[in-house]
Amino acid sequence: MTQKKETEDIFEEAEPVLAAETVLKTRGKSSIRRFLFFISSVRRLKLRTIIIATFLIVGWLGAIYFYNQYSTIASNPQVMAQKQTNKVMVDLSSIMELPENELPSISTITDISALAGNPFFVRAQNGDVLIIYTQGQQAIIFRPSMKKIINVGAYVSEALVPSENLNQSSSTTTKNEVITE
Repeated sequence: MTQKKETEDIFEEAEPVLAAETVLKTRGKSSIRRFLFFISSVRRLKLRTIIIATFLIVGWLGAIYFYNQYSTIASNPQVMAQKQTNKVMVDLSSIMELPENELPSISTITDISALAGNPFFVRAQNGDVLIIYTQGQQAIIFRPSMKKIINVGAYVSEALVPSENLNQSSSTTTKNEVITE
């Protein structure tokens, strides 16, 4: 309460030299007097009004900024996906050495129950990222939330596996299967 009273005292002390009545009597004959009257009316504004106006302006500018960000992402969703991919690759490359001459295939695990039969995905969770280097024959499961490698294994593509091995029941390799070490 004392802070409010101090604020009101400051505004009362800041009254202009000319009283409002004096300015009204002269009726605009002098531009200086009109200017002083304008200043006195501005000084009478309450601090509350200035603060509310400031918040409204800042809120409006924030809304414009975030709308522009949304429009950018909505018009080109590949930009956001590329940023996420770059972040995952930077985090992963700080933990382990990655092949340099190859762009990996990257996908996010969304349904771990569909991968339950494969031993490579035993410790994987929804939200983990699967990074596959086909030329380097390497598969990596990375958890971005913890910045931790969950599993690393060899990747055997269909083109590299002889067709007679795919038909044998004793074979441990199937089409596009990741084999743990």
